[in-house]
Amino acid sequence: MATRTMKKFLALLLSLMMIAAVFVVPSVAATDDLEVTVHYQRSDSNYDNWNIWVWADGKDGGQQDFTSSDSFGAVSKFNMDVAGIDKIGFIIRKGKWESKDTDGDRFIETAKAQDGKVDIYVLQGQSEFGYTEAELTSPRIKKAKMVSTSQIDFTLSQEANLKASDVTVKDSEGNTYAVASVTTDGKNGSLITSDELPYGKNYKLYIDGFIELDVSTATVYDTNEFEQKYTYDGNDLGATYTAEKTTFKTWSPLAEKVTLNLYSKGNGDTLIKSVDMTLGDKGVWTAEEAGDLNGVYYTYTFKINGSENEAVDLYARAGGVNGDRGMIIDLKSTNPDGWDSDVRPEFGGNATDAIVYEQHVRDFSIDASSGVSDAHKGKYLAFTETGTKNSNGNSTCLDYLKNLGITHIQIMPAFDFSSVDETKLDKAQYNWGYDPKNYNFPEGSYSTDPYNGEVRINEFKQMVQSLHKSGIRVIMDVVYNHTAATYDSNFNKSFPDYYYRENEDGSFSNGSGCGNETATERSMVRKYIVESVVYWATEYHIDGFRFDLMGLHDQETINEIRAALNEIDPTIITYGEGWTGGSSTLPSSQAALKAKISKMPGFGAFSDDIRDGLKGNVFDEEDTGFVSGKSGLESTVKSGVLGATDSWAGAPTQTINYVSCHDNNTLWDRFTNSCPDATDEEKATMTKLASSVVFTSQGVPFFLGGEEMCRTKPLANGKLDSNSYNSPDSTNSIKWDTLSSSLVSGVSNYYKGLIEFRKAHPSLRLTTTEDVNNNIKFSEDVGDNVVAYEVSGKPNGEKADSIFVAYNANKEDVQVKLPKSDKWQVCVNGEKAGTDVIETINGDTVTVKAQSTMVLVLGDTNGTPEDTSKVTSSDNDNSNGVNTSDTSTPIGWFAFVGIALLAIAGIVFVTVKKKANR
Repeated sequence: MATRTMKKFLALLLSLMMIAAVFVVPSVAATDDLEVTVHYQRSDSNYDNWNIWVWADGKDGGQQDFTSSDSFGAVSKFNMDVAGIDKIGFIIRKGKWESKDTDGDRFIETAKAQDGKVDIYVLQGQSEFGYTEAELTSPRIKKAKMVSTSQIDFTLSQEANLKASDVTVKDSEGNTYAVASVTTDGKNGSLITSDELPYGKNYKLYIDGFIELDVSTATVYDTNEFEQKYTYDGNDLGATYTAEKTTFKTWSPLAEKVTLNLYSKGNGDTLIKSVDMTLGDKGVWTAEEAGDLNGVYYTYTFKINGSENEAVDLYARAGGVNGDRGMIIDLKSTNPDGWDSDVRPEFGGNATDAIVYEQHVRDFSIDASSGVSDAHKGKYLAFTETGTKNSNGNSTCLDYLKNLGITHIQIMPAFDFSSVDETKLDKAQYNWGYDPKNYNFPEGSYSTDPYNGEVRINEFKQMVQSLHKSGIRVIMDVVYNHTAATYDSNFNKSFPDYYYRENEDGSFSNGSGCGNETATERSMVRKYIVESVVYWATEYHIDGFRFDLMGLHDQETINEIRAALNEIDPTIITYGEGWTGGSSTLPSSQAALKAKISKMPGFGAFSDDIRDGLKGNVFDEEDTGFVSGKSGLESTVKSGVLGATDSWAGAPTQTINYVSCHDNNTLWDRFTNSCPDATDEEKATMTKLASSVVFTSQGVPFFLGGEEMCRTKPLANGKLDSNSYNSPDSTNSIKWDTLSSSLVSGVSNYYKGLIEFRKAHPSLRLTTTEDVNNNIKFSEDVGDNVVAYEVSGKPNGEKADSIFVAYNANKEDVQVKLPKSDKWQVCVNGEKAGTDVIETINGDTVTVKAQSTMVLVLGDTNGTPEDTSKVTSSDNDNSNGVNTSDTSTPIGWFAFVGIALLAIAGIVFVTVKKKANR
């Protein structure tokens, strides 16, 4: 973008257009092609198998090797295209991530280049590096951070006794700030300035005899003083559109100047004009343009510390190709026919009533066997097609999902992400989408036209509408914990260092494993995320949210999200990964970790306990679990049956039970790796056993789309892909023709039967720990590798007198004693599942076949009360936007009233690698 903008500026200047006076030129490197030389020194001088992983900020990375040496150590020299790039990230590693020289990502500033070249010097185990060898060997300031407007703490490379006259602070304009006092303790020190240091400036610390260092100012953003001065509580950030005018507001309290740039298109040299914005209270900049601007594209240029950078509005609700510009949009014009009468499908209303199926938009239909029209393959609109068949006439895609019986589909990231080039969709590209770029509008590569911003919005809504008509609610996989780019992200350009957590040395904290993590504990980051979630729930009628690496969010933010969604509809479900992707600077006591989930009512967390207990540890592909032959896991399975209410969950509604998801190997591939001698029939048997545990346990059942079809992810070399985030369609796509196999269709039908049985029996969907404790009793003395239990007492509106479940993981049949001698009706065994009675057992003992589950019922086998399974929830115009009655009220009515209020009040709802290896 920077290069394009420079060319625009020069062209405008040469043509002497008046607008040149206000057109802003983003900072760029001196040259687009940069020669980088890395000098690396190890104390043992052993550089075997060491290399460098390098990437332009926000882009994919690649390996560079050490190919020569000099007096300092090993040398790697390579060239990079740095057009529009301020930073180059690098990690020195051994082999293919066997180990890293230091934790955390490091970044080379392209502005340090001279004559198209930059050298850096790196010492083993030392996070700081130098642009000259002298920077590493001479005394230097290692760390300097501003902890208040008058205090800077610092760390030196060697001890020093300092007095105030030895120390100077200067800003980027050359102004000097006197130091009133300085204290030192060994290599650490602290200084107090005579006058306060103004917000919004870059500072450098000078100490006699030491190499100077830039002062990190991020710490001051956590102070109450800053929060009180700059927290903005208005709901009108972004572009507020009416047919008569559009009002633009952006938050950047430390900017010296902000310019609004209007474009006729989402790409190219199409500038209409630039307009200076006006600074108001709380650091909010405003501009207003008369006329109907629907369909006009825009960006902001921020001048901060003398540097100018063009960025997309963080609150943009539409965008152009590749999300490089925001778009002003009349959202009502994007609604498909019938959108105003769209309703949330019938649903019990409790999280445990959900049956969640995870799917990637492209995977769902891109394979030729999907039967979807070519124009819609891999697109949002694939979810709108009915009557699709595979080559053998089996139903596929939407019809298949309806028949399967799921209640919710979890769509993998579908907001605008950075890894797929939307201008080159004719070329093979793929990504899961865990590399966020713009949070408040959909990804363009899944639309039929990524160039016109309204198309992706309309087609996303059509997808949701179609799924709703099919009785399926939609959960959105959201990734607010990190962004694809760091230094060059829209967030950092808008307000450097505010939106991300930093380490003590000023480097970015990397708890995501993707180079950064968002500082959700800061008021304006929290506000951004909460309003973004609300926006998707209202504008797009989203029915649930799955939070990637939820453990990087603070508990207060999570609870505010839940409270905001309760105001819309309490049946919107929320859950996430209760862990991080690395070490975080957020204290664990504040983090939204699985172990803390009871402090976050209404939120659930994935149970890695039941996952690993059933199939083996995910970080050891050859490890086995309960269903694949490992002994001693009965207690783990029992805890799973209880929905982890005996350990970390506050209620079964907070536990997401699963055995596979998009991460790691598919369940089928896991059995291939851990049980290499198993036949396909044996792997199918283990799949059925694993799924039966998930579907008959308390909590929320979740499974990877295709798990029920024995899904595999083979690479071209014959290996099985355990991390297919950017693998080709041949690896990732759903192969619908496999349904023609009797083995695969048998497993799929088994899942369908388990879903049917679970829906029919509310006692498998308990909502309180009290009900779990009072109504579930485990059988004793059932033998090794066997778990059996009874749920009785008709809890949660159950009609059956008793349900008895037995899991046998042994390779031979076992005899299990029933709770009492009676007429027990078998509804689930190792071959079949459902509500139909397979056989009747008269007596007090049953034979459970090898590696199978048996479920027996006393009394009604198929009678779910109306009031526990058929609640239609929709948005309406009541005071809190909630309707949980049996009456279907259009979401559109709430949306209509809501949008009208938004237009009147100027409210704008906002949003705030996959990690290449999670």
